[in-house]
Amino acid sequence: MWVDRLFGFVDRVNTWVGTVASYLVLVAIGTIAYEVTARYVFNSPTKWVTELNIYMLCAYVLLSGGFALLEGQHVRVDLFWLRLSDKRKALADLFTSVLFFAFAVALVWKGAEMTLRSFTGGTTSPEAMAWPLYPSQAMVPIGGFLLGIQGLAKFWRDLRIVRKGGA
Repeated sequence: MWVDRLFGFVDRVNTWVGTVASYLVLVAIGTIAYEVTARYVFNSPTKWVTELNIYMLCAYVLLSGGFALLEGQHVRVDLFWLRLSDKRKALADLFTSVLFFAFAVALVWKGAEMTLRSFTGGTTSPEAMAWPLYPSQAMVPIGGFLLGIQGLAKFWRDLRIVRKGGA
């Protein structure tokens, strides 16, 4: 069915984006090690490492949300969840999806507004390098979109489980 192929593509996109974003953690480790060495060994601290790491944090946290949803890694209260059948788990997720989609839409909508304001207004960070804010702020609507389309894929699969009793 075309919907299954479409959502398979969404899974692959979020897997790729989440994997690439996860490597930013390694870059952050490297830049922090560089900063520590520059500061304490050569007594020459940098101005750019902190700001770069803030930007990378925005990227890897926001861009990996869809992948985390795909892998079932978002936080949930498992007190009752573990005792439910697959069908009841899917039904519970369908009922709570209204809140999920409201959150994803708010990320895209308000994140896009914020990014556009920063871009058109030339807003810069308050850090020493005063880099433009819009690249890091753009991660909010992009991450919200990736999360939202992965949520649609999950909604479709949960609906199938409830209707047919299986995946």
